[in-house]
Amino acid sequence: MKIGVVSDTHINSPSDSLPAEMLARFGKENVELILHAGDIIHGRVLDELSRTAEVKAVAGNMDPPELKATLPRRLVVEANGLRIGLVHGSGPPARLGERLLPTFDGDDIDALVYGHSHSRQNGEFRGVLLFNPGSARASRDGGRPSYGILTIEDGHVFGEIIRIP
Repeated sequence: MKIGVVSDTHINSPSDSLPAEMLARFGKENVELILHAGDIIHGRVLDELSRTAEVKAVAGNMDPPELKATLPRRLVVEANGLRIGLVHGSGPPARLGERLLPTFDGDDIDALVYGHSHSRQNGEFRGVLLFNPGSARASRDGGRPSYGILTIEDGHVFGEIIRIP
């Protein structure tokens, strides 16, 4: 199973759009689910993503009140027998994924998908994949914008970060 992962799109105006390369890759990879880790800003982002696959999303700190009222702050998504924690995050970027793990104490997650920092992470900590796709529109670490794909295979989850040219 393939899952598209995006965060921190920060789509503010009608002229802003999601990266065409990302949407094309999600289609090419036949993703069955897309996770958005918050800071969506404009609700049409979720509509646009849902044309490719089912979308699960959480609210971020920059999302407007109407999105915060309809989206959860944290979510556990079950996919192909595994459990993925989805949250936006808050605070400084250093060790953000590790600091967010207690948010899912007792949920027995296999992976934690988060955003907020605009900094990519794809690594394991205490048996849990910590995955931050970075920002699909504006990287803070001087690199290119990015998104990700999770692959669930044989009871394991693997992450791939894809940088947008």
